[in-house]
Amino acid sequence: MNLSRYDGKITDLFVNELASYRFIEEKKNLIILGNPGRGKTHMAIGLALKACSHGMTVLLKNAASLSTELSEARDNYVLGELEKWIRNADLLILDEMGYVSFNRYQSELLFKVIANRSERDNIIVATYLPF
Repeated sequence: MNLSRYDGKITDLFVNELASYRFIEEKKNLIILGNPGRGKTHMAIGLALKACSHGMTVLLKNAASLSTELSEARDNYVLGELEKWIRNADLLILDEMGYVSFNRYQSELLFKVIANRSERDNIIVATYLPF
C-alpha cells in the first residue's frame, strides 16, 4: 500500500500494528473509514490475508450481498445455518457498508450479525459514511 497517498495520516507504524493482527487476538473491532477509492478494501483484504496466514478463518463479504443472503436464508428457513457459518469465522469483514440501502428486514438481520460478532468475535467494517 502506497502510504504517501495519505499525507502522513496513515503511518508505517499504524499499518504494522494492524498487520500484527493483535487486534484480532484481543477481540477488538476495526472500522476503516474513508472516501471511495482510498484503499479501504485493499487494506481489509491485506488484513484478511495476514489472518489467514496465521491459520484463522476469514469471511469477507460485501454488506449488501450479505444482507441479501441473510434475507434469502430467512425466507428459505436456513437462517440459523448461515448465522452459524458466519459465527464460526474468526474474522468477519463487511465491505462497502452504507453504499446500498437495506430494507427493514435486511437491516435487522445485518444488525443482528454485527451485534453478535461485536460482543464476542472480530469484525472489520469498511465504509465511507462517517458516524
